[in-house]
Amino acid sequence: MKNLSLLTRKILALCGALVLAFLDQLFKYLVVIFISPMNLPQVEVIPGVLSLTYVDNPGIAWSMFMDHPEILTILTAMLMLVLLVLFFTKFVRSGVLMVFLMLVLGGGLGNLADRVFRGSVVDYLTLEFIDFPVFNFADCLVVVGVLLTLVWVMFHWFKEDKTKLPEHAAASTQADSGERELVEKHSQEDLDD
Repeated sequence: MKNLSLLTRKILALCGALVLAFLDQLFKYLVVIFISPMNLPQVEVIPGVLSLTYVDNPGIAWSMFMDHPEILTILTAMLMLVLLVLFFTKFVRSGVLMVFLMLVLGGGLGNLADRVFRGSVVDYLTLEFIDFPVFNFADCLVVVGVLLTLVWVMFHWFKEDKTKLPEHAAASTQADSGERELVEKHSQEDLDD
């Protein structure tokens, strides 16, 4: 993969995001076809841990902003556009970062498709062991992608801080070491006398 050009790797990552968005839509379609008609409150997958629950959510987590789904659709579309533009800038060069952003794009596009074509997001995953909102595969992609991206950015930020000192800092560090050598030399001479 390293032999591929940067643009080719970005296009492949974008195709990966589209595949993830397609998988998200497939999962949601299956939930709507098979779980929605049953009118069951929950279908247990792993007892006490995970169940499937069909929910149409026009808002976001904890059903916030339910009264303005059109604003959420516009905001989601704008965020996806900004992320796409950022993705194709010179700042995104690392293959690892491309994969993390691919997760965010895939999840964001999956939920955006719901907002545009359904007017609300289909949520279906319920964690039974904690009080947590019903969510979906796209939400998982976005959360994992954002967290990994933040960790990556922080790691590289601190790594660059340690390896790339500004010129004035490097010069002052060299001056400090020169002063230390001079002091040590004079101290040694004093001891010898």
